[in-house]
Amino acid sequence: MFGQGASAFGPDWDMARPWLISKWTTKVTPDNTRNSATELSDTEKDLLADYIKNNLAALQKVWPKQKATMQQLEVGAR
Repeated sequence: MFGQGASAFGPDWDMARPWLISKWTTKVTPDNTRNSATELSDTEKDLLADYIKNNLAALQKVWPKQKATMQQLEVGAR
């Protein structure tokens, strides 16, 4: 998961990771949404790596808007 994520998001990987984990766990385990890699099992990390690989273009298309939203929220929280 970490290798796939770093390849997909480059220097944004640390910022994108909680968003991606939340997005993915909402989809596959809606009753157990998480946002940290430490909360995922090894199997879930492997499945998330496959998700990144199989949805790379879509994730890279959505990420810039999501990043901008996250940055606006961060500025607003200061």
